[in-house]
Amino acid sequence: MDDVDRPGSLLQRVCIVLDRYTGKVIDLDDPAEAGPGEIFTHWQWPLHSGQAAGLPGRILVCLTGLACPLLFVTGVIRWCQKRRAYRFKQRSLGSLVR
Repeated sequence: MDDVDRPGSLLQRVCIVLDRYTGKVIDLDDPAEAGPGEIFTHWQWPLHSGQAAGLPGRILVCLTGLACPLLFVTGVIRWCQKRRAYRFKQRSLGSLVR
């Protein structure tokens, strides 16, 4: 069974790149032999996608991703409310001056 979705499983996989014509190994990426910089780089995608924390992490990433459009929509709503209130205030002040 392939445990790709198990938290941390992506950081334990050895990646081998082969030349398709000769079969020679072009690149070997073994997390066991990685330095600190490579370990940091390997953690970027699991942290960014929420895979590092399993299902709760993915749910958190999803909710924070929905926060940006939600803030945009609520910002437009608040702007319309303030604009409407300003126009109403201008009309009421205009009728008092006459």
